[in-house]
Amino acid sequence: MSIEIRNTSNEVVTAIDDGNIESASTSINLFGKGTETYLKEINENFYALLENFASKTAPTNPVVGQVWYAKKGTNLVQVKGTGYNYQRGTSGNHRYLKIGSSTIAVKQRRGIALVIFGNNFSSSIKSIGYYDTYGSNAARTQLARKLATVKENEMFVMLSFDAIGTNTELNKRMDSLKSQAWHKVKGRNRYPYTAIGTGKFGIISEDLQDPGAKTHSFAQVAFTDLEAKKGMGSHTALTHVVNSDGTITIQAKNDNILSWNGDSWGLSATTIDGKSLTELRSYILSGVDLSVKFDTTGGTVNGSVILKNELQPKKDIIPTGNEIQDLGSPTKKYKSIHLSADKSIYMGVGKEFNKNSFVYTVEKETDSVTNVPAGSLILNRATGEAIVKKANFKASTANNTFRKLSQDSKYAAVIGGNNYNFKGDKGIWMGSWRHGRIQKITISTPSNATLFGNMRVGGHSAGCSDATRGLSFHQHNYSGIQYMTISTPMNAVNFGRFYGGWSGAAASDGTRAVVFGGRYHYSISHYVLFATPMNSVKNGDLGTTAHWNAAVSDGSKAIFDRGRMDQNNNQFRYVTISTPANAIYFGK
Repeated sequence: MSIEIRNTSNEVVTAIDDGNIESASTSINLFGKGTETYLKEINENFYALLENFASKTAPTNPVVGQVWYAKKGTNLVQVKGTGYNYQRGTSGNHRYLKIGSSTIAVKQRRGIALVIFGNNFSSSIKSIGYYDTYGSNAARTQLARKLATVKENEMFVMLSFDAIGTNTELNKRMDSLKSQAWHKVKGRNRYPYTAIGTGKFGIISEDLQDPGAKTHSFAQVAFTDLEAKKGMGSHTALTHVVNSDGTITIQAKNDNILSWNGDSWGLSATTIDGKSLTELRSYILSGVDLSVKFDTTGGTVNGSVILKNELQPKKDIIPTGNEIQDLGSPTKKYKSIHLSADKSIYMGVGKEFNKNSFVYTVEKETDSVTNVPAGSLILNRATGEAIVKKANFKASTANNTFRKLSQDSKYAAVIGGNNYNFKGDKGIWMGSWRHGRIQKITISTPSNATLFGNMRVGGHSAGCSDATRGLSFHQHNYSGIQYMTISTPMNAVNFGRFYGGWSGAAASDGTRAVVFGGRYHYSISHYVLFATPMNSVKNGDLGTTAHWNAAVSDGSKAIFDRGRMDQNNNQFRYVTISTPANAIYFGK
């Protein structure tokens, strides 16, 4: 007969025949009925349980929840790294690598030395590489890629000399190796640095000192071999103290208590990756750069705070005062909005668009606004415009972007900004028949025109502006384009050659100017871009003829008539200014 042994989940873990002692299913001895000699085994069971299987080697046949007191290994590896400022010019400045009582020869070359071993430190060295990470960005990348080749059953040591540096790829590689210190390396400097690690566990012991500390870095581990069940892992790292005479005193950490989860031995609740909770707290706080630390009772933060996750205030956030900002005018664009002390403002959650949101921003005029809630204020960061989406809004392709919605008076209201920057305060004429004077008025105040400047020649020219520059196309007997800057009185300057005719009509969207028809080029439109002087380019065919005509624009479409050609066929046609195309029939 046999007896069944069950765990606390009522699962059968083994069956023991009468008279037998079973040790294959657990880490202790289990006894069958009628076993004659068992006193020794029972006492060993009790002792193993009492000491939690204290050993450098893990218990055999562990069960879920079993605790192992993991002792440190007995082999000691010591690594010293140096910077330029420590004992310069003396032998004490030299880095070294010691395994037990043996010293491994490492050359004193600037940068990081990387030594890769086989499956334990007493095996032969597989490679030693020297990387001038201070003087060469290529060397930093080479070091990162060499570290990526370390196999799971290999060990490595890193030690500095003179000065080191880093780059993005090396930072990412050190993060993947679970470095707790490398993130403090900023650019290039004389940091002393050392690290010991394995391909399986990453960095298990490291030390980084400040460039001006005038000391060295020191790291060490004690190990049995690379197998996790033999005690190799983050918990084997040791600490040290540098004495006043420069000697080093080893301070071994307490052996770790590990537990079996069914797959592997894990660290106890008092340690994470070999660090105690106290050490982790110090490490985390070292990365928080606050001039005044704060706790749950309050405090002051001086400087910027960057959040990578949500901020969930428990009470109102109250500003210290009110501020009025110009949301947009012919001369100003909005900067920022400050909250009133006695009003509320609800901010959304980016592209998810919370229904209680009040203010949204777009980066450019083609950004979608379809999902912005009705009643919201939408600010265009590029132009300084502000619009409100009306409550009766109905989405369509005609109003799905900021620009389209700003031009849709049925579903939006412009409350600030300067739509296409057209609504300026000056009106300017660039010449007329046979005289080349440029004249201006101030639109808000009735007055006579005053001299602004002179053109090369006057004539029946078409003109338009982007609120910064004014353009005149094809003056009398001069097939050129002239421009001036509206803000400052000046004479016109050559912009480029115009391949259309005189007495056409022009319109603009603030970026592109299009000229329709003109003498000898009755059925063609041409365009230029305001930003850069250029010759005109064909925009498209008009589908009719136009001369001495007129054109208007809403900032998106331009509509023109046929002018003196309109006597027998009265019609309007249009183009979308932003895209070269043939004109389309609009109406009569």
